Amino acid sequence: MQVFASATKTSSSKDTNPVMSPCAQLQPIGTGDAITVAVALGGNRATWHNNSNSKLNVLSPCSPHTSPGIPLGTQVTVFRPIVDQLSLFQIYNQTLTSVATTFSEAASLLVYAGYNSATDNGTIVSEPRTFSTSVGKIGGLLLVMEFEQGVLKNLTWKDDDCRDCGNSSVLCLDNNCATPIATCISQNTTNPAICITRINVAYSGTDKNSLSFTSWMSVKQVTKYSLSALYFKADEALQSGIQGIIDRGNQVGTGGQV
Repeated sequence: MQVFASATKTSSSKDTNPVMSPCAQLQPIGTGDAITVAVALGGNRATWHNNSNSKLNVLSPCSPHTSPGIPLGTQVTVFRPIVDQLSLFQIYNQTLTSVATTFSEAASLLVYAGYNSATDNGTIVSEPRTFSTSVGKIGGLLLVMEFEQGVLKNLTWKDDDCRDCGNSSVLCLDNNCATPIATCISQNTTNPAICITRINVAYSGTDKNSLSFTSWMSVKQVTKYSLSALYFKADEALQSGIQGIIDRGNQVGTGGQV
């Protein structure tokens, strides 16, 4: 059963991209445009491949020519980031917890964003990446969206091979640093930087006007963990400032799973 979780948008006054569905035909986009991207969360990596065979191609979540390949129990969250601005895909903890509970041995995710022409047989889709297992949780993943003349060509993970995990108590899962389950439980997952998965997103290639995207070059020397930490520090400062000027009785609650 496919479940769509709450959608997070990042809007732009310069956004001229009319494509709003992650399963629609893509159009060439320029700097300042936004793009609709979906993150699907499900079971272990093998479930995303035909016949559960990891040597075969990844199932197409929404190909216009084949039956959609979304495994049973998958949940989907939709984002709309502005291209060439560093982005952080933050998935509701309830969704992550629900998927990790359903797939307790191993849970993984993949990202997809439409198809390029009516003749394509598949969606632009990343390889699946593990984010939770029975022994640990991955706190940060880094995804690069690769464009050619404004046309999305690839969604590529940049694994760090666990070279920047920081200390010996951190696990290495699926070529990414992870925090032991015992640590997350003892902290009641209150430290989102290490226990709740975020996806840092950068962009490479050129837009429809042949202008080069630069955000990937900006993060090549910065780890995804540093980006997440920077985001959370800024978010905490923003929330603190908001609390000082908004009447608590008139606050709008945070969203949850739809």
